[in-house]
Amino acid sequence: MDNISQSRKVRQFLLGGCVSLAVTAATVIPLPVSAQTWKLVSPGGGGGGSGGGASCGLPWGGTLAHGGTSTGYKAEGHADCNSVKQSFVCSNGVLMGGNNPYEYVYPSCFFGCTLPWGGGLIHGQTATAYSSENRNPPQTCTQVQGTLTCNNGTVEGNPGLYQYASCTENPCLSGPPGSVCTTDNAIYIGTVGGSRIYAAPSDNASTNWKASNDGTANTQSDTDGFANTYAMNNTSHPAARSCATKAPAGTWYLPAKSELALLWDNGNRKSPPGQINLTGIGIHASDYYWSSTEYPSSHAWIQRFSDSAQNVGYKVYTRIVRCVRR
Repeated sequence: MDNISQSRKVRQFLLGGCVSLAVTAATVIPLPVSAQTWKLVSPGGGGGGSGGGASCGLPWGGTLAHGGTSTGYKAEGHADCNSVKQSFVCSNGVLMGGNNPYEYVYPSCFFGCTLPWGGGLIHGQTATAYSSENRNPPQTCTQVQGTLTCNNGTVEGNPGLYQYASCTENPCLSGPPGSVCTTDNAIYIGTVGGSRIYAAPSDNASTNWKASNDGTANTQSDTDGFANTYAMNNTSHPAARSCATKAPAGTWYLPAKSELALLWDNGNRKSPPGQINLTGIGIHASDYYWSSTEYPSSHAWIQRFSDSAQNVGYKVYTRIVRCVRR
């Protein structure tokens, strides 16, 4: 029998009933001689038919066929990629997996990296690092600077050398009086004999210069407190010994008369204004401090910072000690 073409109404009475079928474009329906049911074949296949279900759009672009599976990640780089991973399955146009599959917007994940000082980077990130935490002028932090890069869990760029996150250029080796050293908080107080002198950030306990008022050899220098101190580094000379044993031992000493005076010269002097805040570094202005300079044999020089007074005092008296170093 002939086929029925587009836009015609087919009417066929079967078993006393009337069936009306609207035929769409490009649809061809054979009409059997004796039919009990009708079968309509949709154009291009249909859901549930041999053509399969609809595909799904993926969060990062592209599509996934019905029944297909894929894996997505919440982060493109992470210290533990498995913790941000989710598997998907496409079910007839619906992407299923997890509470919200569209939170997993990356098709892959690179493992992150742990930095030498703690913290981390994700894949592809870089960090500025340093081989030293402190630099003493004229050395600069730029001279010890490097770059570390995270490459899928591996830190590249010599992390064994560049182990520090920051670097500070120590101002105390080139700055003016009052500059504070970053290494030990010592305060630069001025120069004697071409040597830069640094005061400890706090006083030692008050003590006597010597256990007796007799002379001590090689302690008469007005400018070399280091030599004075190590000429009397013993228990009979408590003031000097308290500096000689101050950590790191062998570095600190009891200042000579001229070295001790630097605190006044660069602190409380009236013209020009001093650069050292003596109160700020704990100097007791009205009290006397020991120097390491003996004069005469029964006395040693002492310094007061309220009025710059330098006097001599018996060695057995108790005075304040402020150690210095070079």
